[in-house]
Amino acid sequence: MTATVDRDYEGVVPEHVERLAKFRAEHPCKRMNVAGVEWEYISCGNGTEVLLLLTGGLRVAETAFAYIQMLEDTYRVIAPTYPPLGTMGGLVDGVAAILDAEQVPEAFVLGQSYGGAVAQVLIQRYPSRVRKVVLSGTAPLIAVRWKKHLSGALLAIAALLPERMVMSLFKRMVSPLVTVQESERAFWESYLKELFRQHLTKADVLSHLRTTRDAQMNYVYTGGAKRRWSGDVLAVWGENDHLRTERARKGMLDIYPQAQIHVIAGAGHTAAMSEPEKYSVAVKGFLG
Repeated sequence: MTATVDRDYEGVVPEHVERLAKFRAEHPCKRMNVAGVEWEYISCGNGTEVLLLLTGGLRVAETAFAYIQMLEDTYRVIAPTYPPLGTMGGLVDGVAAILDAEQVPEAFVLGQSYGGAVAQVLIQRYPSRVRKVVLSGTAPLIAVRWKKHLSGALLAIAALLPERMVMSLFKRMVSPLVTVQESERAFWESYLKELFRQHLTKADVLSHLRTTRDAQMNYVYTGGAKRRWSGDVLAVWGENDHLRTERARKGMLDIYPQAQIHVIAGAGHTAAMSEPEKYSVAVKGFLG
C-alpha cells in the first residue's frame, strides 16, 4: 500500500497523509514462512521489554500504527499481519513462530478487539510466552450460544456471496468500530478505502469468520474449567464501546479473577485512537 495523495485521500489534511507515509518508510515489514504460509510483521522500537501487539479485525499490522507509535518509545513492538488461515490455533502457532524468529521467549501482549481473542488463545496454547496481557476493547472467551450460531450463519452466507459484496458488507461492519478523534475522521475514512481496495480480500474475511468461530467452539471458558494462566491482566474498554457490558465484565473476572478493569471516559471501541493520552497512561501504567 502507498500513502500517495490519490483518489483515496482527496480532501484529507496533508499532515495526516504524511504521517502515514513516514510511518511506512520507517516501519518496513519483515517476512517469514511458517508451515508453508507467508507471514508479515512489523518489528520496531528501542525498548528492552517486548510488546506483542495483536491488531483487530482489519488484520493488517499497519492498521495499528497509532498504537505502535504510542508504545514504540517504551517497548520493542512486534505486530503481525494475519494471513488467511482457517483455525485460531494455526494463527496463534504462527504468532509464536514469529516470537521464536525474533528470539523472544516471553512478551507483554496487547490484543485489540479481534486481537484480544487471539491473545486469549495464545494464553491457552503458550502460557509461558506471556508476561502480562492487555485485553483492549474485546470480549471474554466465554460460551455464548447465539454467537456460535451467528458466526456459523455468517460464514455460510459469506462463502456463497461474490467477493465485491462480501467486502462491502465487511467494510460496513468494521468501519463504525474505528472510533477516532473528529480531526482524524476524514483520514481514516480514506485509509479504510485504500485498505479494502488494495489489501483485504474475501479470503481474509472468511479467515476472520472461521477463526472467530473456531475460538468460540474450541477455546471458550466454561464454569469450573481449570484455568491455565494466572498472570496479570488488564481489561480496558472505552466508555462508549458496545462491548463494555456487565456480561463482559463478569465474564472477564470469571476467566481471570485477578484482572484489573479499566474504563476510559469518552473513548469508543478503539480507545487508543479516540482518547490516546488516557489510553497510554492506563496501558503503560499497567505494564510498568
